[in-house]
Amino acid sequence: AGKFQAAIPVARELLQRTQEVAGPDHPLVSQSLNNIALLLQKTRQYDEAQMLFERALSIDEKQIGKEHPGIVRSLSNLGLVLQDQHKFDAARTLFERALTITEAAYGESHAAVAVSLGNLATLYKEQKKYDDARPLFGRALTIHEQELGNEHPAVALSMINLGELFIATQNYAGART
Repeated sequence: AGKFQAAIPVARELLQRTQEVAGPDHPLVSQSLNNIALLLQKTRQYDEAQMLFERALSIDEKQIGKEHPGIVRSLSNLGLVLQDQHKFDAARTLFERALTITEAAYGESHAAVAVSLGNLATLYKEQKKYDDARPLFGRALTIHEQELGNEHPAVALSMINLGELFIATQNYAGART
């Protein structure tokens, strides 16, 4: 956490300079806000991280539109920090929105869709809604395998997620596989 904490002032300075040069609503400002918020999230400063993610999302929606796939990063990041705070309903709404946008933009079998599926499935797993999580993790794994190949790290992460779900549901044979 120490290195993340040390990076925050540097990231804030970059944000300040970016705003001065590009203006307060430029997409680069959104990127800087996301970066700072990620650091704050790593150091468990969730309230401020949430505020910065919300501002980044607002900029993204204003600059590129509410249904553009470019806002999925901000939607997902905000959803993750809400999940960290156990604000599950709000996080689910954002993850579902991100999934809808990625499917509309890229089709139902794109790797970006798998990431959105994984976020939603992880939320369900954390809430112990295992029957809701299982098909989403399975679909994410299938997409990653088809789109990226069996040796890709995203496939391994999808397998780990599914394996952890199997362990949580005491399906040890499934987890072993």
